[in-house]
Amino acid sequence: MLDFFRSQGVAHPELCFLVWSAVGFPVSIYWMVGVAVGATGTQYQVMRWDESPGPGYEFWNWYLDHRPQFFPAPELAAVAFVQEWQSWCRQLRG
Repeated sequence: MLDFFRSQGVAHPELCFLVWSAVGFPVSIYWMVGVAVGATGTQYQVMRWDESPGPGYEFWNWYLDHRPQFFPAPELAAVAFVQEWQSWCRQLRG
């Protein structure tokens, strides 16, 4: 799986691999200038690899609507994404 991210030229391939391993679907880590999202400095966001229905599709829509999206470091974005995935899964199990 790690080779997949490296072959695609993805930023932070090791983090993407770790998140994929934790949540079960591929992700990418994107960055943007914080001013665009009301913050300072560079901000990072974890996103699903694609937007087609499949593993993580419902979670992704929930995550976009209910949780902060941008973080000052890629590692923080990755940790937050995995923690929210775990929280969402616990809520589903009731």
